[in-house]
Amino acid sequence: GYGYPGVEHPYADQPHPTEDGLFVMDLDTGEETLVASFDDAFRVAPLPEELAEQKMWFNLVVWSRDDGHVAFLSRYYMPTGNWRTALFTVGVDRGDLRCVIPYAWGCSHFDWADGERIACTTRLHAKTGGHVLFTNGKEDHRLLAPDVLFRDGHCHFSADARWMVTDSYPVGAGRMQHLYVMDMQSDEVTLLGRFHEPATFRHDWRCDLHPRWSRDGKRI
Repeated sequence: GYGYPGVEHPYADQPHPTEDGLFVMDLDTGEETLVASFDDAFRVAPLPEELAEQKMWFNLVVWSRDDGHVAFLSRYYMPTGNWRTALFTVGVDRGDLRCVIPYAWGCSHFDWADGERIACTTRLHAKTGGHVLFTNGKEDHRLLAPDVLFRDGHCHFSADARWMVTDSYPVGAGRMQHLYVMDMQSDEVTLLGRFHEPATFRHDWRCDLHPRWSRDGKRI
C-alpha cells in the first residue's frame, strides 16, 4: 500500500543490503546520510535462521519531537504470506540503533510523545495486544487503558503530550470505527465518535480514520 513500481532496485537480489536502508536528507543541500542500513537492522535483531534470506523493508518513518531520533518499522514476509514487524529507533548521528519492539511482539502503528517516550500498538510480551507506552531504550512497557484500547489503532500525541488520540478498525456487525482521546495524566479515555464503514471497503480498499492533531492542539 505504500510502494510504487518504478526504476529497477539496484539491490533487489540482496535480502538485507548494507548500501540501502534509512536515509536522512538535508533539504537545503540535497545531501543524504545513511543512518541505518538493512544489514544494520538485521544484525541488531536477526531474523530466524530459516528465514535469514528473506528480504527486509522499512515502513512508517517518524521523527522524535526533539529531532534527535527516528523510529521506523522493519518488516519481512513469512512463508505463509503474512509479514512480521519490529520497531526500531536510531539517532541521527547513527550511534544507537535499537530494536525496541521485537518481531515476536509485532508492531503496527506508533508515535513519539516527546524525545524519549513512544506509544505503539503491539502484542506486549507476545500475549496481550493494545496500546503500549515505553521509553526509548528501556524495558518499561506499560499498557494504556487496556479495557478500552485493546485493539490496533493509529495513535497520535498533542504537541504538549497531554493528550493522545487514537482509533479502531471497523468493529462488530455494524462495522463502526471508534475515535478516542486519552488524558495522559489521568489515563481517562473518552469516546469522541463512531463512524460506519460499509463492508464494501476491506483490506487495501478502505478508509482508516488515522486521526492527527492540529498544531495548536485544538482540533483533531
